[in-house]
Amino acid sequence: MYNIIAVPEYERTFENVIVPFAQMESDLEAVESVLSVYTMLSADEPLREAAINASSGFSDFYRHLY
Repeated sequence: MYNIIAVPEYERTFENVIVPFAQMESDLEAVESVLSVYTMLSADEPLREAAINASSGFSDFYRHLY
């Protein structure tokens, strides 16, 4: 789906690198938004903790991505 790294350097364009990267960010933000709701509002402690851990994983991913 997001096979950006497979695009040879000499073939990279806005359309085959930046657009998929932006789409990936958008998709990840959608998932992270749902997790955020669970981290703040879930009355179920195990679910809340799982969402916090998953959200932390997203933060680590973003830190390494940029």
